[in-house]
Amino acid sequence: MVGACHAFVAATNRVVPGLRGRTLSDDEQVVLAENIARVRAALGWIEHAAETGDVDMDQELTLQSD
Repeated sequence: MVGACHAFVAATNRVVPGLRGRTLSDDEQVVLAENIARVRAALGWIEHAAETGDVDMDQELTLQSD
């Protein structure tokens, strides 16, 4: 899990600066917002699992993964 989080942060550090000066289309904004919601749900799941040991996927993450 630590490695996956590190890889995500490293990839983000490489990709986000490339958005400088770029305007995303409406379609790109929608897709990005959906993916950010999925990432947030996954992060919440990771945090909950680490704190409680309960690794069951909650309803929010199940809906986000569809």
